[in-house]
Amino acid sequence: MATKKLPAIRFKGFDGEWGEKRLGDIGSVAMNKRIFKHQTDDKGEIPFYKIGTFGDRPDAFISKSLFDVYKSKYPYPVKGDVLISAAGSIGKTVEYLGADEYFQDSNIVWLKHDRNAVLNEYLKNFYSVVKWDGLEGSTIKRLYNSNILRTIILLPELSEQTQIGNYFKELDGLIGLQEQKLEKVTNLKKAMLEKMFPKAGADVPEIRFKGFAGKWEKMSLRQTAENFYGGGTPSTSSANYWNGNIPWIQSSDLEENALLNLSVKKHITKLGLKHSATKLIPENSITIVTRVGVGKLCIVPFKFTTSQDFFTLSNLNVNMIFGVFAISNVIQKDLHAVQGTSIKGITKDELLKKEIKVPSIKEQQKIGKYFKNLDDLISQSKQKIKQLKNLKQAMLQKMFI
Repeated sequence: MATKKLPAIRFKGFDGEWGEKRLGDIGSVAMNKRIFKHQTDDKGEIPFYKIGTFGDRPDAFISKSLFDVYKSKYPYPVKGDVLISAAGSIGKTVEYLGADEYFQDSNIVWLKHDRNAVLNEYLKNFYSVVKWDGLEGSTIKRLYNSNILRTIILLPELSEQTQIGNYFKELDGLIGLQEQKLEKVTNLKKAMLEKMFPKAGADVPEIRFKGFAGKWEKMSLRQTAENFYGGGTPSTSSANYWNGNIPWIQSSDLEENALLNLSVKKHITKLGLKHSATKLIPENSITIVTRVGVGKLCIVPFKFTTSQDFFTLSNLNVNMIFGVFAISNVIQKDLHAVQGTSIKGITKDELLKKEIKVPSIKEQQKIGKYFKNLDDLISQSKQKIKQLKNLKQAMLQKMFI
């Protein structure tokens, strides 16, 4: 008995099976006319998106006069058309919003389709779950026009397509709002780190909480803690060293700029601790990645061990939360100063020589609390974005066939 072509979840008021077509039955593949390298510049009026910059910032431009001629004489997307990457990240999509911009031929294409058969908003979300004909399970690194045109699409009536499109448009809007909030708080944190810690050569910050005065004192990282720990890795060939109850932290457990959050993926046993270079470190220590992922750091609120890619400060002589932001600020500035070079790591001695500037304990507490609140807002936004994206993915699987 044939399986009925019905989605798992459907809006009220719709019934009946969905129709089946090939994308080639409802449209043809279109692309912009070829642009040659000599026609581009690294500055200009009209952004030219290549496969490497598709959906990101352009690094090439064409003249307005060339754009006007090509747009009028050759295929060009209509506002709302969904552009598809045919190479690189195969199947990546970007909605064309009507701006003056141009796209690399053959690598960036779109379906010039019958809008009485399929709506753009429906098509956009279909591309999120599509299984391109001829690519499933293959090692092909390119999406050819024939793959697109032979791909099957299941279609409800236009009114149901509209409902589905509107639902995901609203969901995308919620995700976009959370991403804007995240960007706003992240930028605020970045700006305040610049203004609430003294700049090079200064001994007071540009912005200060009311009621505090006086110079900040220099302190090397060696002076910020009583104890220091390295790390190590128990032998992976010994099963009785792993899957215990002692957290073992690796670089990938730490997020960029998430100084108060981490996700521990591996644990070791007491035997693993005994038979390796790693040490059991007290809770509320600041651990810093010194090799792979150099510069990431985090406060760890429980007893833990680390890989050899870490150096950890324990029993702090500064307010813990202030300290992690102050240390992060110094390390990130150093990394930024040498941006573009290949930073392989930082040694224990190099790290301990670094200096932070420190106010009174009360001011440290005030500053630490301020930045913790910002980090909490950042974490909440990230979590909300993750939840919404998970919901979207789940609904895409259930609302399309």
